Amino acid sequence: MECKNAERLQHAGRSGAAEPSGPMPPLYTVTEVADYLHVSRSTVYRLIEDGSLHGTRIGQALRFTPDNIRELIALGSVDRGA
Repeated sequence: MECKNAERLQHAGRSGAAEPSGPMPPLYTVTEVADYLHVSRSTVYRLIEDGSLHGTRIGQALRFTPDNIRELIALGSVDRGA
């Protein structure tokens, strides 16, 4: 199985697609993000809709990197002086 994946990546590189530099970050589903943030899936979709949460569409699936989630958390950080 690993061999076939390596062959696909090599083929992708030859076809002009960018090769990943270093290890790829994990990708999380809407459900996994909702579970991590302790919110509903509907809330995750609302955050996507209002532009607070950015992700990547792969086919019809939405996926999120740890950086996407960190950016969302940073947007919601509360200033103690406020």
